[in-house]
Amino acid sequence: MASEISSDSEFDGFDEEQVLSAVEKDREIQERVRRIVDNESDVDVSEEESEDSAESSDEDEMCGDIYMRNVNRDWDHELSEVNIPAFEEETGVQNRLNPDARPIDYFFRFLPQVFFENLATETNRYATQKGPDPRWSPTNANEMRAFVSINIFMGVRQLPCISNYWSTDERFSDPFIASIMPKTRFVKINQYLHLRDTSNTPGRNDPAYDPLFKVRNLIDVIQPKLRETYKPGKNLSVDEGMIGFKGRLHFRQYMPAKPTKWGIKVWQICESDTGYCCGFDIYTGKKPGGRQHGLGYDVVWNLSKHYHHQNRHLYFDRFFSSVTLAEHLELVGTYVCGTIVANRKGLPDNVKKAKLKNRGDIIQMQKGNLIATSFKDKRQITFLSSFAPPHLDENTGKPHVNILYNKHMGGVDKFDQMASYYPVGRPGTKWWRYILWYIVNLSILNAWVLYQKSEKNPPPQKGYDHLGFRMDVADQLRAGFTSRKHRIGRKAKNCNKKIAIQSINHHELVKIDGRKKMCRECSLHNRKTLSGRPVETTFKCGFCDLPLCRNGCFTSFHERNLN
Repeated sequence: MASEISSDSEFDGFDEEQVLSAVEKDREIQERVRRIVDNESDVDVSEEESEDSAESSDEDEMCGDIYMRNVNRDWDHELSEVNIPAFEEETGVQNRLNPDARPIDYFFRFLPQVFFENLATETNRYATQKGPDPRWSPTNANEMRAFVSINIFMGVRQLPCISNYWSTDERFSDPFIASIMPKTRFVKINQYLHLRDTSNTPGRNDPAYDPLFKVRNLIDVIQPKLRETYKPGKNLSVDEGMIGFKGRLHFRQYMPAKPTKWGIKVWQICESDTGYCCGFDIYTGKKPGGRQHGLGYDVVWNLSKHYHHQNRHLYFDRFFSSVTLAEHLELVGTYVCGTIVANRKGLPDNVKKAKLKNRGDIIQMQKGNLIATSFKDKRQITFLSSFAPPHLDENTGKPHVNILYNKHMGGVDKFDQMASYYPVGRPGTKWWRYILWYIVNLSILNAWVLYQKSEKNPPPQKGYDHLGFRMDVADQLRAGFTSRKHRIGRKAKNCNKKIAIQSINHHELVKIDGRKKMCRECSLHNRKTLSGRPVETTFKCGFCDLPLCRNGCFTSFHERNLN
């Protein structure tokens, strides 16, 4: 890990002329690279352009030289060592917390208190828009924190139905969750949960239409925090994941090879060693106008653009790989390693048509720093790399590109594996909530990486793991909140025994086993609840076996019928 940044007192800052000069220089470099990437035919060595290039910076000349060397050079069987700059970027946690910071403090680096305040505001707004509900009372940030913590706890202890957590059956019930808030309150908050005002959502024919409008504000808030909070190491992997969802959605995807076959596809870039998610992009279907270099090219370029010009190494599979992508990324100081479809445009014919018979057979061809490799292991596989050394590794008998790919490609898979252990949230029909819970889970996993990479005093107990950290985040998020008016006590051991609460002669008021029933007395007098529904009770007369309300109905019924 790189050394810490020096304090502000050691740096006086840049003057205005230096800043303007740097901005203008960067603008010129970006414009030159853009012209090369967007239109390869623009690369022409004319007299006029020669005069312009003479005035360009050394960095521009280096980019142009690399591109021209790769474009104009043919693939060759003669192999030489690749020549790339060293990775020298600062890595690790940025703006470190104090050693005595709690797990919730790391979580707040991604989803701070203002997120829960906005969640409460929008939930109250949506409840008001849906019309008067006599069972609804406005919520606040503390209650929303408790609501999210319950959803985290539910991911650790998963039960078939929400009602199971509040069940009177001890085999299902969870007294801890039930002590935070009643089931009716949890269901009401879940009913009106919202992230933003959707009353003015743009229609599909509107130029401002955004398929992710309902969660766009949350995505825009979390994305910069992923990059600012932690600087990853040299090796990054890009891959696709799936947010499971089986409801109706026009950009829902089906991927039969994935463990989660139906859902919302999400592209991710993660640190290879830790699985820290540095960025993500949710796929919403084909975009009008087409793509110049294909979907895989655009995904890798957009996810990695914040890490260009840093000499990082990117790993991805054959869905994304292309010779064009590797050449263009090398222009911006980013180097690639990945599998590639053997018939991909730009690969040499000898690699495309190679039919290797024996295990260990290999064909390699080179073009600048690019090396195309076809290797026969259990099956024949093709690689493309711009930084891996050529030839075979002496110890394993496999090409270096194969070893590097297997070692560093699993960053996204590591993230998905950790996320699958304890999914946040409950199944439902609203697609945007799946993205909300995905981001909450992502924040917990990234916070766990920060916690592991940070100095802690006192140190955590031996055996403290991801599960313990997750439970601490949920408990500290709740912060002792409870919306119950009375504390829930433990049931008596003889809970099956019917205890008389009131009695008139041999008529006794007892608890009903199971669900509530309609009160006979209230039904006789046509009494209704505030919402217009029949009055139900959990009590009955043990002798008459009639459901009767505890307050008034039991007494009035028997006084009228016994006299």
